Amino acid sequence: METRLGKECRPNDSACGIRCVPKVGQRQPPPDTSCVPVSTPVLNRANEQARIFGKEADYADFERVMQETLTKKPMRILGYAILPNHWHLVLWPERDGEL
Repeated sequence: METRLGKECRPNDSACGIRCVPKVGQRQPPPDTSCVPVSTPVLNRANEQARIFGKEADYADFERVMQETLTKKPMRILGYAILPNHWHLVLWPERDGEL
């Protein structure tokens, strides 16, 4: 069983403060099987495929705003992609309710 922040974590047990899923290859884990935190994909797309980012400075501004936000509301970012008409983030919250 994984111990996180001093609490035991079981699959689908939100009381431990993180969402958990069974390890890969396990169908129905027993109650004391260890678990891993869940990453969350987040995206935003423009209407009618309109461009959100028109020039290089727009991409830099987006990254600057993302960094400013992280100083106010820390969040683990596993990866991100910024495209002309949308963006993707893969976030890994520490606890349920952080998004």
